[in-house]
Amino acid sequence: MEYEVVIIDSGVNIANNSHAHGITIQKNGSDVFEYIDKDCSDKTGHGSIIYSIINKYIPRSDIFVIKLSDRLCDNDDSYLYAALEYIKNNIKCKVINISLGFKTCEEIRKLDSLCTEMASLGYVIVSAFDNEGCLSFPAALDCVIGVDSSNDIINADEYVYVENSPINILAKGGIQRVKSEEGNIVITSGSSIACAYVTSLISRAAVEKFNIHTVKEYLKSKAKYIHVFEDVVKNGNEIFEIKNAAIFPFSKEEHAFLRFEDLLSFTIKGYYDVRRSGKVGRQLSFYYDSISRIESVKDIEQIVFEGIDTIILGHLDELNRLIKRDYRGYIIKKAIEAGVNIYSFDPLDLYNDILQNANINYFYPQIDVRNVPHNSFGKLYKISKPVLGIFGTSSQQGKFTLQLSLKRELEKCGYNVGSIGTEPHSLLFGLDYVFPMGYNSTVNISNHQIVTFLNYNINNLCYCEKEIILVASQAAFIPYAYNNLRESPSMQYPFAIGTQPDVIVLCINYFDDISYIRNSIMALAGLTGAEIIALVMYPVTYVDDWRGLYGSKKAVSKEEYELRAKEIFAQIRIPVFLLGNNQHMRDICRIVIDYF
Repeated sequence: MEYEVVIIDSGVNIANNSHAHGITIQKNGSDVFEYIDKDCSDKTGHGSIIYSIINKYIPRSDIFVIKLSDRLCDNDDSYLYAALEYIKNNIKCKVINISLGFKTCEEIRKLDSLCTEMASLGYVIVSAFDNEGCLSFPAALDCVIGVDSSNDIINADEYVYVENSPINILAKGGIQRVKSEEGNIVITSGSSIACAYVTSLISRAAVEKFNIHTVKEYLKSKAKYIHVFEDVVKNGNEIFEIKNAAIFPFSKEEHAFLRFEDLLSFTIKGYYDVRRSGKVGRQLSFYYDSISRIESVKDIEQIVFEGIDTIILGHLDELNRLIKRDYRGYIIKKAIEAGVNIYSFDPLDLYNDILQNANINYFYPQIDVRNVPHNSFGKLYKISKPVLGIFGTSSQQGKFTLQLSLKRELEKCGYNVGSIGTEPHSLLFGLDYVFPMGYNSTVNISNHQIVTFLNYNINNLCYCEKEIILVASQAAFIPYAYNNLRESPSMQYPFAIGTQPDVIVLCINYFDDISYIRNSIMALAGLTGAEIIALVMYPVTYVDDWRGLYGSKKAVSKEEYELRAKEIFAQIRIPVFLLGNNQHMRDICRIVIDYF
């Protein structure tokens, strides 16, 4: 069969189009697709309006209609996939009009692969974006001409061409009168109408070697004007290969390298600190009983670069202030002399002069406007995979530890886990993206850009076919008090909006008031719509003496945990687990797996 245009929609009014060519696609009881010939009656009226617009310019004999089942769910993109497969195998045509969009697409890569194949065969697919303002599919795919509506376009044969954007065309989609197939005047609007106008323009285009590339050039040449986005998103998460590394200093953040050594893709040859820290000479097993390594923390003054290719520098500002020495500069110079690469938690801008001329690789995580897409007119992706968010009632609660623990357990269960970490060493543990919003943050973008950055990268993880995505925030979601700007959760809110978790695990302290825990739960649920499925207690509290929060820390005993967990559960009815308890980590994973 050969036609000018194929319309994939809700059908067409048969009473006024008895000679319309088309089929209906539906699933039988076994979820197998059936193709019902010569039956494409429209029960919603949408397809008939699209048909009538295109039929103004294209004869009925040159239009084929594929009706998607009346029972089609908004999120069931398998119908669209089946329709495109049918066209590929049975119909030759110039343009495929899809005046609909799926806000979520379970198998983006599969749909992208099929649309790319069809584009290579000469089919030009024109698709409308969803009217709710999000990035929808297949319109957002590179191999599809995505059409959005614009109130600034008045005439049906005018449009704006957009370069370097998922949105390719802005066309007439404002409120307008359209003649229906019954001959009635209908007031309508939306990108689906704009899409039909663009399809009509494309099908009449005098283009040699008709394909998506020549059609785009034609559209560009005839556009009312061209909107150009110059920005190209820079990937700030690509680090150099590390085989053997040393770590300095041995602070709280670096303890993760001991506990989660199995998640590293490289070998740690030594942990270093300054003698005044009191850690030099102490065995690593002193810090964690489960650690089997017998070596001790070494003196940074005696560091030997032979046998390592990378030095990992943790946060050094506080150490530099206390000892009144620039240890970062000292190590950088030594590393350059030895030809050893540098991975730094903190910015290295002050050392650009010596680093730029050095024959080594160096990296520190940072997010700026170069890492944020600016070409979607504010449209965001609806995330198709489950997202688990980890938030807390304060800082220093082991949120990163919890994220790595759950990642480890879920991967043991066979899940392909995607992840965004907020600690500067996230990438070293195999997390996919780093968003360094914690101590000494190097995130230098606005709140709206934070939402865009996170949404864009989570969608990338969906495209990479991750089965579940883990994200972990920093510090408290709501402050204990409003005494100082430092207590304001300036990034936590856009982080929550940008990641849009489906479920949340909330980290709490042993000493948190139940009312404060409840307020945190309500705030998180209200902002994200997520369900808080578990609370995880940090196993350390403060000694109750005259020093208060400035006093000594102590471990929470099993009895203390059980009593406090029982008290919290009695009032909040959410299970409470203990961080560091391996069985509890497995229990949380089981709750997550059962939920999804």
